[in-house]
This record gives sequence, structure tokens and C-alpha cells, in this order.
Amino acid sequence: MVRVQNRIKVGMEVLQYFTIRNWYFKISKARSLTHKMNPRDREIFYLENCTYDIDEYLKTSMLGARQYCMKEPLSSIPRCRRNMIMLYWLDRFTKVFLAGFLLWTLIVWVDTNGYILLQLHNLQYIPIIGSKMHQY
Repeated sequence: MVRVQNRIKVGMEVLQYFTIRNWYFKISKARSLTHKMNPRDREIFYLENCTYDIDEYLKTSMLGARQYCMKEPLSSIPRCRRNMIMLYWLDRFTKVFLAGFLLWTLIVWVDTNGYILLQLHNLQYIPIIGSKMHQY
């Protein structure tokens, strides 16, 4: 577990430089290139408002970070997914078990204390305790 945490720490330190800083790219040359193209080339090489799929971009960037920054092969993804599913269900089971245990403990505590409280009126019939209870 410590080895995995160290790898995550190193990976975060590597990515920190790129994720924390603001990056500004000068695209004036690319824009001037589009103005110099003829209309047919503008249709073929559409550069103005390039649209891209953000989900695909994030998926590719995560796989790249995994492969190049964390030095983990992409062939281990199915094993890691199975491991994550197992840990997810273990987490759920542990939470349900803990909640059930706390509920059971509360029910037993209330039942025991409720029984004791209901039986307090019977203390007056015990000879030693009953005689002292009438004095007060």
C-alpha cells in the first residue's frame, strides 16, 4: 500500500507543474494562416473553431498520464478495474455491516435499559431496598 501511495505522490508531483500553472499559447500564426488560405482549403482544413469531444480528450489524457507518467502498462487496466470493483463492493459491505452493527447495538442497549427501567418499580418488594425506598 505504501508503494502505491508513493507512486501516486510521485505522479501528482510530476503533473503538478502542468496542472497548477496557466498556459497561454500564441495562435496568431495559425489564425493568419487561415486568412491566407483560399476558400477550398478553408473547407478542407477547418482551423477556426476546432471542436473536440471533451470525454474522449479526458480519456486519452488519463491513459497518457497512466502510461507515461506513472509508467504503468495499459494491459493492466482490466485487472485494475476488477480491483476497483472489488474495493467498491468491499466498501459498501463494510458500511452496511457497520450500520447494522450500530443499529443492533442501539436496539440491544435500548431493550436492556428499557427492561431495567420498567423493573424499577419492583425494587420496593425487595426487603432491604424496599424499606429504604419508603423512607425517602
